[in-house]
Amino acid sequence: MADNDLVNSPDGTKLHNVVTKQIKNQSVTVGTSAVLIGGSNARNLLLFQNLSSGVMYFGDVNVTTANGIQFANDTINSLDCLGGIDIYFISDTAGQDIRFAELI
Repeated sequence: MADNDLVNSPDGTKLHNVVTKQIKNQSVTVGTSAVLIGGSNARNLLLFQNLSSGVMYFGDVNVTTANGIQFANDTINSLDCLGGIDIYFISDTAGQDIRFAELI
């Protein structure tokens, strides 16, 4: 199987078979200004979890609560993305807790 072949998850969803050499994880406080999350140029996958009581949004450097992609509290999400892509998070409430892991 090649490194980038698709594999099935337990629920049947097609996932990329990512070869991971390192996991870099952090906790970041997100507020009403866009915050860059991660940033590794070697990243293959970004996992993020909203541990706050509020909703957060993600997008590019110009992300706002009006144009960002929303994700609710107590959820875990993933982005299958290569390094060098900057991903920003924002909330309509200060002091929101996000955890993320970059699979490198």
